[in-house]
Amino acid sequence: MRQRIRKGILAFSALMFPITFFFFSPMVIVLSASKGILDGSAMVFGLLLLFSIIGSRLFCGWLCPGGAVQDYVSGANNRHYFGVCQKQQSVLS
Repeated sequence: MRQRIRKGILAFSALMFPITFFFFSPMVIVLSASKGILDGSAMVFGLLLLFSIIGSRLFCGWLCPGGAVQDYVSGANNRHYFGVCQKQQSVLS
């Protein structure tokens, strides 16, 4: 049950990535900072950075869109090609 919740949150995070990237864009932060303004994007980006440093495994495992992509792509390594698993093929050669 916990893994289903985690994967659901990760899928939602991955789908929302274009929208969140638009609002928390580094370009918006740089333009605001050049005018001497500390906007909400910079504060949220700073909090996310701090949270990812302190709780890196928790952040990447539950919230990060990159963690979602990594989680869904990791199963590709276990696929069988020509009846031999990729890991077995590397051992055989």
